[in-house]
Amino acid sequence: MSNRDSTTVHAIKRNDWSPLAPPPEFRPTLRVAVVVTGAADRARLDPTLAALRHQSYPADLLDVVVARSTRPPVAGSAAADPERGAVVPAAAGNAFDAAVVAAGAEVIVRLDAGSVPDPEFVAALARWQHVTPDAVSIASPRLVAAAPTADEVAAHCADGALDGLFPAGASTPHAPLVARLEASDQLRAADHLGFLAADGVPYAFHTDRYTPGADPYQGVDIEVAYRLAQAGGVFVPEPRARVWMVAGGPDGDATRHRRAELADLMAYPRDNRPAAGRAWSVPLVTAVVAADGPYELVRTCVDRLLGNDETDLRVLLVGDRWSAAGGGARGSAAGGGDRELRLIAAEYRSEPRVRLVDADPGTGYPSPYLLRVPHHLGVGATTVRALVTTAERWQVGLIRVLPAGAAGAVPGVELWRTDALSRALRTERPGPQLASAVARSHGHRWETGSEYDVVDLTAVPAPQLRSPARVPAAAPVQRRSRETVQVGGARSLAKATVFVTRRYARAARRRIARG
Repeated sequence: MSNRDSTTVHAIKRNDWSPLAPPPEFRPTLRVAVVVTGAADRARLDPTLAALRHQSYPADLLDVVVARSTRPPVAGSAAADPERGAVVPAAAGNAFDAAVVAAGAEVIVRLDAGSVPDPEFVAALARWQHVTPDAVSIASPRLVAAAPTADEVAAHCADGALDGLFPAGASTPHAPLVARLEASDQLRAADHLGFLAADGVPYAFHTDRYTPGADPYQGVDIEVAYRLAQAGGVFVPEPRARVWMVAGGPDGDATRHRRAELADLMAYPRDNRPAAGRAWSVPLVTAVVAADGPYELVRTCVDRLLGNDETDLRVLLVGDRWSAAGGGARGSAAGGGDRELRLIAAEYRSEPRVRLVDADPGTGYPSPYLLRVPHHLGVGATTVRALVTTAERWQVGLIRVLPAGAAGAVPGVELWRTDALSRALRTERPGPQLASAVARSHGHRWETGSEYDVVDLTAVPAPQLRSPARVPAAAPVQRRSRETVQVGGARSLAKATVFVTRRYARAARRRIARG
């Protein structure tokens, strides 16, 4: 564990970046690549490249990479040619991620063509990644009616007078960003949607916290920010990173395309997915069930998940012998474990929301939530939606629910926030310490099985186990907050367990019988 990882995990609460304190003057050591996107028009690209030639960040640590889907024009302004740079065409995937891979830098600065960055722009953004690789530093843009030419930018930069190109009265702040910053104490109090501050705004991130994608629809600024958020990124506004951008008018057609293309890749904002019952490549919840029990128990557990009114969900069935279970004749002799796995595999071979995997993924990334359900527990028709609602309301990183009638510290259902889990996994391994790390950074909450309709399926004989008949209609979720326990670093597991057990010890059989 590096010192920088430890600083972020143990000091940062959710997105409160206050403990991070980059020095006003620092000695850059990280290689930075500015990836310029949207460079289809050379007239838009040239002023941006001209400004990048005059950055204060050390030239031997700074590269410029132009992400393009086509080959660039041969001719261009002499003032715009960067000293160090490359043009990276998109291959099988998207242009931005292809450029990130090609750059091989430690820090990526994302910048749209047509933008004119201040000479201190790169240095101001990159100083945060020198403090912690978790930082996603967001620039401070001003909007102008038209961009200057490359020669004008070069001349004013050479004279140290770039401000002269943009009189104060001729530019306006980026209104959506300003509104979000004001509503969240400059992102210190940002919720799970804090990454939206990066929408349409230049920003920087450390490549240690980023996994490039090959999907051609990936690479849009807000989609990249979404992935960084699920990786545990801390979003920090940087007012010193000034940049001037040409204001664009409303484009309804572009908005339609953007929404359609990103809905499949981003579980948030949730209003991008208005239709229920759809399957998405990035679900809101990734549920993990170990297929290490009797067929009837596992089937009932999984079917209850699939029958939930929160349909934006995928189930990963974890088994280490799926290949062995799938081979051989249907009636061939096999060990008990393989026989149960064969039945489970046959049950879900055509279910699009169930995947058979050989190993536990350890995280829900890029889904915002990881739901762990022991195979002997069953959830109710509204359990998943209720847990997500509670997580969003309280902004906690982990919710644990003991089954109704539980006596003692028995395994329960766990909902982990992916961003909190990603951050904690940098310093801890799976186990009690991992939960403690999540509790320190995001908070930890105990809930009752009676309140969330979580039951122990082993209380009923196998012949009486049954799956829900249909997906219920969504109904408003109402939780009685007085019947929950907030657990942080100081509240002990034992106290929470005693509270839950004593107050809500009820028979599970009646709930199971209701299906």
